[in-house]
Amino acid sequence: MIKIILVSIALCGCSSSFQKAQTTYQIMHLVDTLQTLEIAKHPEKFEESGALALQWIGKHPSERGVYGWAIGNFLLQKAVAEYLYKKDEDLGLFFTYITIVDKGYSIQHNHEIGLTISF
Repeated sequence: MIKIILVSIALCGCSSSFQKAQTTYQIMHLVDTLQTLEIAKHPEKFEESGALALQWIGKHPSERGVYGWAIGNFLLQKAVAEYLYKKDEDLGLFFTYITIVDKGYSIQHNHEIGLTISF
């Protein structure tokens, strides 16, 4: 996961810490989405366990549900982060860091239960 963060920072070419943090979050969100798609493709082996995701897409989500959840999550996180950043730069950055940590936990948990992604 550290490699994902470092690569995203190096590749983004962004000027501000906030832009770099947002890019890092979005790349991590993509990884989590790809892992969640594996849940949808293999319901006999895996089930969704995230509290919010369970409420929205259930234990055995469809691929369509995963895409909808991923897009909604992307838009909501970005909107809240940008709103907070406009109000207070430090608060927007702090919120983004919290979402990075949360996403990192999800990716790690998924990895531990055997979810992998391939390109």
